[in-house]
Amino acid sequence: MANVYHYPTGEDWPFIIPATAKEFQRDIQHFVAGREPKFELVYDGWTAQPLLQFALGTNLTRPQLETLLPAPYGWVIPELADVFRSLFLAHPWPGLQIRFDLYYHSAELSNWETGEWLVKAGGRIR
Repeated sequence: MANVYHYPTGEDWPFIIPATAKEFQRDIQHFVAGREPKFELVYDGWTAQPLLQFALGTNLTRPQLETLLPAPYGWVIPELADVFRSLFLAHPWPGLQIRFDLYYHSAELSNWETGEWLVKAGGRIR
């Protein structure tokens, strides 16, 4: 099961977060590892082509990912530079972009990884 939540900053980006049957009936109250969004429905007005975007957790630190994916191959969205490093995938299909957002490993869970920020600040879509 899953619940759907608004993105807290007002963009029309609903996020789907895993939930138990009880949480589906009421709402998510427990914020643990693995609650980060598993799927996101996004309309990106900044790109002229369809974009498949994958958010992937890694066991690599920021310095390790910067070494493995130096510019211009790896890049960051400035306001998310401390969260993940992005990479566009080369492929044979014209008119399509594929992007991987590779999340840095951290010893502490963020409120994104637990889903807490979306649940509490975004609000559920019913």
